Amino acid sequence: MTTYDDLLESGQYHENPELPCMPVEAFIRRWHSHKRLVEPAQRILYETIAEQVHGLNVCDAGSGAGLGSLILAQEAQAVVGVEIVKDAVKFSNKCFPVKNLMFIHSSITDFDSPIAFDAIVAIELIEHIADYHSALDSIRTLLDDDGVLYVSSPNRNAPNVGRDTPRNERHVREWTAGEFQEILSLYFSDVRLYDRTLILQNTDTILSPILAVCTR
Repeated sequence: MTTYDDLLESGQYHENPELPCMPVEAFIRRWHSHKRLVEPAQRILYETIAEQVHGLNVCDAGSGAGLGSLILAQEAQAVVGVEIVKDAVKFSNKCFPVKNLMFIHSSITDFDSPIAFDAIVAIELIEHIADYHSALDSIRTLLDDDGVLYVSSPNRNAPNVGRDTPRNERHVREWTAGEFQEILSLYFSDVRLYDRTLILQNTDTILSPILAVCTR
């Protein structure tokens, strides 16, 4: 299996914090054979959300290999990727040394930011966290009073998602759209469900992943 270090060693990168944010396609062409950077469905979600965060300070919770954060950085004023896998943070900081983007090694639950964020993005993250209540509470704390959370998760009602036991062994829990909205409503006053292109959905939807947009 290709590791983050393998990818680093095979690239031609220069650590220059003043490098302007390069087009996403430049990185995708370089790493097109490494699907682990971002799944197609997740890329669509990031691109959709990027259009909503123009000029904002954004946290990408569970930033993984960093490509999603880079997509957000095309529009946002600044993006901080928070990732629990140390090697992924090392990879992201090396590969994407752009001036409005940085990556920090931390869980979202333990992350302590000196600023409140205008928006937090959590793509396919919550289902990986056993204590998702603590994670959601931390996310709410990290948001500005007028901030917005964009959070996605598999929809347990979808035909290709395991109904009782998640098919993905790394998922602790998966929810139906209605259950997802109910959990999020414990922490946010307004929770609306969408598909990956921000078309409004109801709680009976079988589309997956489901995207929730939440405000305090």
